[in-house]
Amino acid sequence: MADSNTERLYYRNGQLRQETPYEDRQLHGIVRTWHKNGVLASEAPYVQGKLHGICRQWSEDGKPLGSYEMIHGTGIQRQWHANGHLKLEFSTIDGTFTGRSRAWLRDGTLVHEEYLVNNESVSREDYRTAAIGDQRLPNCDDDASATVAQPGPELDCKQHELFVAALLEKPNHTEARQWLAGTPPAQGKPSLGSFDDRSRAAELVEQLYAAGATSIIAADIYFNNAQDQFCDCLLIQLPSLSADRSAVREACNRLCTTHNAALQPDDDIGESHLYLYFG
Repeated sequence: MADSNTERLYYRNGQLRQETPYEDRQLHGIVRTWHKNGVLASEAPYVQGKLHGICRQWSEDGKPLGSYEMIHGTGIQRQWHANGHLKLEFSTIDGTFTGRSRAWLRDGTLVHEEYLVNNESVSREDYRTAAIGDQRLPNCDDDASATVAQPGPELDCKQHELFVAALLEKPNHTEARQWLAGTPPAQGKPSLGSFDDRSRAAELVEQLYAAGATSIIAADIYFNNAQDQFCDCLLIQLPSLSADRSAVREACNRLCTTHNAALQPDDDIGESHLYLYFG
């Protein structure tokens, strides 16, 4: 008799985050994920450990972002940014990475391109040679003129700024000090990361302002049924002077050590905001 079980993960507001079915320790069934607001985010059907069927992805407001079909682990898998632009595309054959792997920023900038055969990275020329002798390998000559962006601090800054812009495009964000104080537009009880109470979280915010932060935004706020509010990240706007920027970053790094937080980017690349995450 098959040994079946389903693992479930939850957001801090109690909303189901991911549901993963297993049979005999292999993925078997439909793996589902949800956005923090309860809207279905993705479905991926598995049969005995391999993707098989139609995979789908939705935005936070329930709009279809895209879909693709897999047949027993073979096909081209895709992920989309919330704005509908393609984020990730990679090919597998019988569950192994074989074909082209590409990644884009949310503005369409191509930032990664790699060719693989049986999980091994190869040159474009070697891949084309392998594809001649193996008809299972997908054709990757459809847009040979695509140019991969040059890696470096400029691209890193662009990627980070697009990430910040995506957070600020969401409707549920506000200044952190006001949010923790419960002043409008706050409604229910605010909760920042794993802080036991809002007063300790407010102390953290004051430390960052004292270090020189221009503004601090509680981003991507989400709710439970009682309208209590949850936030797992802060966007910290940096001043222009180098010494002041360093002081704010040092304060954030201290908080990472004492409060098990994570900071991005790692180094100053000219970013407008730091991203402080309380996982």
